[in-house]
Amino acid sequence: MVYIVSAPQGKGKTSYLSRLIESNEFHESFGGILALSSPEKHEYYAKNIETGETRLLMSDRSSLQGPTIGCFSCRQETFDWASKCLLESKMKCMVIDEVGRLELQGHGYANALRTLLEMQKELYIAVRDKFVDDVVEEFGIKNYELVEASLRESQKHIHIYERSQHLE
Repeated sequence: MVYIVSAPQGKGKTSYLSRLIESNEFHESFGGILALSSPEKHEYYAKNIETGETRLLMSDRSSLQGPTIGCFSCRQETFDWASKCLLESKMKCMVIDEVGRLELQGHGYANALRTLLEMQKELYIAVRDKFVDDVVEEFGIKNYELVEASLRESQKHIHIYERSQHLE
């Protein structure tokens, strides 16, 4: 199953995913990558959920060697590392924070996402609300649940996940 965690820019997708991952019942079940920002939002980092390792992903202050998106320069080496982490993880549930314009252009996590979809892993992907339809179409996602990022929805979703764990 694919869960698309959606909200406008800066409105809680990463926070939602972090709350879900950090809930004591499920912490051991998740792998993947979270996107963390510097306090002033000039840099973003990719964090491996399993190891806690964090690497610079993009910056609007320095030129990195990779694709650009808006005023941000991306570090291809970090996308490569993060994609490898995604594909080598043995965890049941995988998080990709976030899928958007870069992936729609074939960059970023695009190849890793396609492979994880083929593997039929349980995926939680953060997608800005304005890109949801494009991401679903581009990646051929047929069965998914759209989850709006909010604390109320986070708590509801945790209970849904808990019930599904007991059914196995």
